[in-house]
Amino acid sequence: MKKSALPKKQNEEGFVLIVALLALLVVTIIGVLALSTSTTQVMVAGNERLREINLSAADAGVSLSEPVMRNPDRSKYTFLTTSGQEQDLRNEIYCKSQMNSDVENFSVDLGRCTVSIDVDFLNAGEPSAGYALEEGSQSIVMKDYVINSRSTAGLGSENVVGALYYIVGYCEF
Repeated sequence: MKKSALPKKQNEEGFVLIVALLALLVVTIIGVLALSTSTTQVMVAGNERLREINLSAADAGVSLSEPVMRNPDRSKYTFLTTSGQEQDLRNEIYCKSQMNSDVENFSVDLGRCTVSIDVDFLNAGEPSAGYALEEGSQSIVMKDYVINSRSTAGLGSENVVGALYYIVGYCEF
């Protein structure tokens, strides 16, 4: 039998195994941390996307309210679902009720989101210079409103956009 050219020391048995196990442990920890970081970033990106969808939908609700405020005729808008909503909206638009923040005037289903819109009448005053006032008829006033548009979507997310709005027109008292 041939003897090995390198002498074997007794205290070095298993040294390579321990080094390999430590290296494997370090690589495993790095892999778990990388996976955790990427999962968190995916969640953050998903939440950001949902926030942007909700913000866009709430902003669209403010834009939808403009033609409704100019002519709140229920027959023209299919999203005015009940006569109670229509009456509350008419009272706000024609200066009969002021700031009823508990009542949302109408809702719109946009597919991914549902938008609830609340129009609140603030006050009416003289219009700025340049508007012709007709003699013998109702006086023209500038009516100030606050529009709050609330968008709700999946996972309990919601976003609110508020806007100040004014219309020059008539009030019914």
